[in-house]
Amino acid sequence: MPIEIKDLDNPKKRFLDYRDYAEDVKNRMTGIIMRQETSGEKNEAELQAFFEKYPSALLGVLSSVPANYQIGGMSVISQPRIKSYSRDRQPDFLIMTTNSQELYFNFIEIESPAKKLFHPKNFDVSDEFKHALSQLRQWKSFNKDVIPAYCKELIEKVFKDNADLTKEKNWHYNFILLYGNSNEITDKKDSTYNNLITSHFTEHDFHHITFSRLMDAYTFKFPLMTILRKATDNQFRAIGMVPLKTYGLDEWINFHLVTGKEEVVKNLDILTDAEKTELIKQIIALDTLNAKAIWKRNDLTTWEFGSGIDFDVDNLL
Repeated sequence: MPIEIKDLDNPKKRFLDYRDYAEDVKNRMTGIIMRQETSGEKNEAELQAFFEKYPSALLGVLSSVPANYQIGGMSVISQPRIKSYSRDRQPDFLIMTTNSQELYFNFIEIESPAKKLFHPKNFDVSDEFKHALSQLRQWKSFNKDVIPAYCKELIEKVFKDNADLTKEKNWHYNFILLYGNSNEITDKKDSTYNNLITSHFTEHDFHHITFSRLMDAYTFKFPLMTILRKATDNQFRAIGMVPLKTYGLDEWINFHLVTGKEEVVKNLDILTDAEKTELIKQIIALDTLNAKAIWKRNDLTTWEFGSGIDFDVDNLL
């Protein structure tokens, strides 16, 4: 299948050549997953930090959810904390996907690839898998208005100028568990083991993705930013991003209410010092403008409105 990369030859030279960068990110991710799996090291914090720094690496986890070709707000939310009077839950990530009529909030729990799917002796899933399932299912115990209230606040606080997210749509909620390796299932050479796993995910909003599938479904998208809500000031702060060369209308729409972008830009190895300086100037200049002033500007361009650009890295090589 031929690779499709949109707008890389635009005369404004808005985009970097991401081929080496995308390949490097995938190789780094594969290295971490394989090392933990083979060594037995259960270091979920390492994975969390990696996906925060390189958000596009996580997108393969969306391969089974609807509208996964369109990332809402081009953002990955790290550790969204949802509280009620009776419960306090914090999944690892939240990613929105969207189309013209639907908006999906995809909550993601990540377990170490060193954890096994099956019990070592019995025809059963492992105790660690049962525990992970229990954590995932705790979301169902929230009152039905708690999660929608959090999602509504997120959009109002960060994406209030993104017309695609603020328009009236049908809202849906998915709960995704990233756990295990597909080889552990296929090596059994017995379909009943696969049935054993799928029997735990019969509900339409519960999904299981293996690390094998995460890597196979790796699709590189940009622009993309990881954001985290700070408890100290209740603001969303940038903690990772796919490198950009320019900051334009699409970026302003999704990111202008996110703080800390300048610090993230300073740590982007792929950019030269001159490119970092220019990008930071653009961010500061546009973020000081309100929506009314932005819409009056005639020198800003937008591509497919907030759609991002993506390609399959395997087809780059």
